[in-house]
Amino acid sequence: MGTGVGFRPGRSEAEASARPVQPANGEVHIWSVGLGATRETVARLLATLSLEERERAARRYVDHDRRRFIVAHAALRAVLAHYLATSPSTIRFVRRGSGASALGPEWGDRLRFSLADSGELALVVVALDADVGVDVERVRAHRDWAEIARGYFSAAERERLQSLPNHRRAVAFVRCWTRDEAFRKALGDGLAGSSATGSGDVAETRTWSIHTLRPAPGYIGALAIEGSGSRLRYRRWPGVGMTLSD
Repeated sequence: MGTGVGFRPGRSEAEASARPVQPANGEVHIWSVGLGATRETVARLLATLSLEERERAARRYVDHDRRRFIVAHAALRAVLAHYLATSPSTIRFVRRGSGASALGPEWGDRLRFSLADSGELALVVVALDADVGVDVERVRAHRDWAEIARGYFSAAERERLQSLPNHRRAVAFVRCWTRDEAFRKALGDGLAGSSATGSGDVAETRTWSIHTLRPAPGYIGALAIEGSGSRLRYRRWPGVGMTLSD
């Protein structure tokens, strides 16, 4: 059901980024976004966001939190605009019944996406006709990992974590957390509102694939996608031919 993959920039990365071609059926495009940016760049990116997004950014009183939010959400808009052959600011989002974000009906319902960020890295995933979820976390030790696991992980997942030596638990904890969160995001939910079922149990009875990602040193991510046999394609934002503003 799951695989572990590292990010491998290929020779086609620049070529693929230069053309507004939507993912083929069975493909998932995974965009890696560095969240560092100058003040001038952040100001340009802010102009592409909606009023609601700008208000959300303004509520982040710490400068680096606000900057990360702006860059991540502007990157999402730019990536989607790349596939839709439009300007980032023209994209409108709506909430599905599950609470997950989706493109406005004027863009159709075939292009599905998910966004996650941690530290100085964000991931944007895009697929066609298949629900997707992504999560990413910076690896660091959690002193209260056992308490968190009791609240969110299945009994089998907790047992596996407990059996590991201390020096391996941080990576294993983040790997388990991101896989669970990516799966729930694909379903339109998040860990904050879930019970301790654990995607490791639930996904076995559903047609889903869950992949562990290693997008950058010190980070672990996960991708959940409806169906099986998906081909993962890696991109870096901003890509060739993509602008940082309208």
